[in-house]
Amino acid sequence: AGVLEELRSLIAVKKALRVTDWAFVKGLEKQGLTVAVIPGKVLFSRKAPNGRRKVRIVACGNFLGAQESKKELKSTVFAAGLDMSVARACLTLAARKGWCLFGLDVKTAFLNTELCPRDRKKAEEHIERCMENPGEEHVPEGNYIVIRPPNWLIKHKFVDPEALWHVKRNLYGLDQAPRDWSLIRDATICRMVFKVPDGNKVLEFRAFRSAVEENLWLVTDGPLPCLYAPEQWRDIVGWILVYVDDLLAAGSEALLKAIDVEVRNAWVCDDSHWLTEEQHEPFRFLGTVISRDAEGAFYMSQESYVVDLASRYSEELVIADSPLPRGFVDPPEEAESDEGKLRAAQQIVGELLWIATRTRPDVSFAVSRLASRLSRAPDQVRKHGIHVLSYLSRTAGMGLKFAAGCRPEWSALGLSTSVDHRIQVLCDSSFAPESQKSIECVLIMQNSSLIAWHVAKQPFVVGSSCESELLAVTTGAAMGESFMWVLQE
Repeated sequence: AGVLEELRSLIAVKKALRVTDWAFVKGLEKQGLTVAVIPGKVLFSRKAPNGRRKVRIVACGNFLGAQESKKELKSTVFAAGLDMSVARACLTLAARKGWCLFGLDVKTAFLNTELCPRDRKKAEEHIERCMENPGEEHVPEGNYIVIRPPNWLIKHKFVDPEALWHVKRNLYGLDQAPRDWSLIRDATICRMVFKVPDGNKVLEFRAFRSAVEENLWLVTDGPLPCLYAPEQWRDIVGWILVYVDDLLAAGSEALLKAIDVEVRNAWVCDDSHWLTEEQHEPFRFLGTVISRDAEGAFYMSQESYVVDLASRYSEELVIADSPLPRGFVDPPEEAESDEGKLRAAQQIVGELLWIATRTRPDVSFAVSRLASRLSRAPDQVRKHGIHVLSYLSRTAGMGLKFAAGCRPEWSALGLSTSVDHRIQVLCDSSFAPESQKSIECVLIMQNSSLIAWHVAKQPFVVGSSCESELLAVTTGAAMGESFMWVLQE
């Protein structure tokens, strides 16, 4: 049933594929047109965390070969990701403003855009034409990709053995699909008008892309002025964060309902998830779980991911009350090491990095130390990685809190308890531990909430603890200044 539904979606509903044959390919080639014939593949997976089974038919885009140099490829198909520190800063703002949250996923996002020209500038022009004339078909000439159906589908008689698929829309597996979707998504969002009832009148708001973070959209009643002209700034009534097909928005409940309506008018979406005064059911966003308490504070954690990860290593876990064992020193270089041990160490360090960079700064130092010795002592790195995971499994419920107001308990630590746009940058360093490079740490706080952190070895050897501290302060100042642009906007 899942396979038939996927085929129906691709061919009949989304019209991403048109069934054809080899005569069509030969006819195009006779016209002097270039046709790329590549294989397709069927992927069977189970979605976390509910274990729902999913079938997806994708194109083997790697068979298209190199069409540009590596440098050109990056600029041609680049689609930006969302910086999690920006998401944390936005949650801090939402908590301070007393806003609600809602999130949703766009179904089969890549299939919502036609196959665009390979050249980025031409692709942007193609998207503009599509937006101006939405009822017309705008398949660009010369961009012909044909897929051979997967053998599994032919073997089980879902597809005729002689059939081919002409790609009409961006299929999963094509390297330009994320770029094309991001272009059509952003062009659609900037044209949306959010209508909010206000007594006898209707207020209209629009989303304007941030000048600092391109996946952040600020909702206001007029165009965003220049950052350098404070006298022209408008009140921000909400924000929208986008990452591929995931959307997270904050604002008043009435505004969020208007955003929900506009997004659903544009695309088919899954059920919305809400965090309001009445609705406190946590939901997932970018691998984290976001929740809200009765006081309006937001929480971000990865408890379900930690529990699932710990279950995979359950037989190896130990009792651990700290990220690293007491007296830990960098493991010495191993005389012999095989590829299997290296891959095992890389796997667990990668899994821990996913946690350390999102919601658990308390293990950032430990993971950083292990990553620095990954290739030299993979066996010991994996052993200590299990120790870090054991600590995480005992503290799986821990995460980040974004307070709705000031937190008086921070005053005992000398931190500001005021609620404003200022940030605090906390820096420290450890001078030449074990006669190696010094280690620095930077924390960025806003409204007593942690929004960013950095733990790493310093880039070069310093001559004193004073120099080490100065270098850490320099790093902190650079990080703080970069965040001020986001908060200022």
